Amino acid sequence: MLKVMSNRYLDLGHSVGRLRVVGLLEGITLVLLVGVAVPMKYIYLLPTGVSLLGPIHGLVFILYVVLLLENSAAGVFTRRESLRALLSCAVPFGTFFNDASICKKIDEYSIETGS
Repeated sequence: MLKVMSNRYLDLGHSVGRLRVVGLLEGITLVLLVGVAVPMKYIYLLPTGVSLLGPIHGLVFILYVVLLLENSAAGVFTRRESLRALLSCAVPFGTFFNDASICKKIDEYSIETGS
């Protein structure tokens, strides 16, 4: 379930907030790529969507993995949580399901820092 009730869930000032925002973008680009661009390429013979969206999704995916590694190295996520987050970005809608665990980490960070 996506949480958008508070600005702290969209805080780009903390690495977990950046991971959440990039994770949502990664999920959106993957769904658009697989659900819209690829069918247009093969059903209507219009490869433009894949040509445009493919590289965008690739860049967002790489950024997601880099941010995930940054958070893992900082000890924010356990190995198991990191693996789940990594596997979730390979499946359409996966990052949306993993969003709750990232929001939980944001809540933990907010309690620890008092913000």
